[in-house]
Amino acid sequence: MDDDSVVSSNDDEEKDESTTIDNTNAQGFNVPVTFIDVLFAIVVSLGFSQIMTRPWFNSTSWDVVPAYIFEIATILLGYSTLLFSWWGYHRSIQRRNILAETWSGKASFVVDILILVGYWLLLVKFQSFFFVLCVLVAIYGLYVVWDHLRMRRERETTPFQWQRRAVTTLWTLILTGILITYMTLGLNDSPLTLGDWVFLGLAHSVNVLYRLNKVILFPKPLLNLLAYRPMYRGI
Repeated sequence: MDDDSVVSSNDDEEKDESTTIDNTNAQGFNVPVTFIDVLFAIVVSLGFSQIMTRPWFNSTSWDVVPAYIFEIATILLGYSTLLFSWWGYHRSIQRRNILAETWSGKASFVVDILILVGYWLLLVKFQSFFFVLCVLVAIYGLYVVWDHLRMRRERETTPFQWQRRAVTTLWTLILTGILITYMTLGLNDSPLTLGDWVFLGLAHSVNVLYRLNKVILFPKPLLNLLAYRPMYRGI
């Protein structure tokens, strides 16, 4: 579920891209989109239910909170991931609804469900940062799949469109590198250290920078290298 909104600028490539999109609302996916919204709400409520069981939430004293501050920061990582996604998803749907009649529309819906399962895991398994980091990498991988499905569904043909898809690939690779480094340093098998805080900060940064990078495309040479240029054959 990725932010696919068009950014207003004087860039010729952006103008080209914006003219290829029909803003007419399609009606083939109205019910599934509403269903996705309901699932978002269910995931959030399940996350809150899990939070309500934690000692720091039920304590009447603030003295217990510092012992759980890393856990709280990990929870915020999960919620920021979900909220950024919800915002981006609706920006994308406002431009063009997903038609369930097409195979790519059906596949996108399945990917949506898998991503929501990932969000659920982020919000209920927050006691293990290593697990959260693994799930986050998997979610970003699903973002890549979702992007490619949309690319093929809308037959995107401009460099601007390809670069925006490449942004998702770039940050998925960066996040995977963060996970591999975390494991290489053995932090996943050790008690809480300063290193865990560093990697948690990196994960939060990826969430923010990824969304900004979808708006401000850089570095373009690298995005061009990562960009997938499909050959459409009657799909």
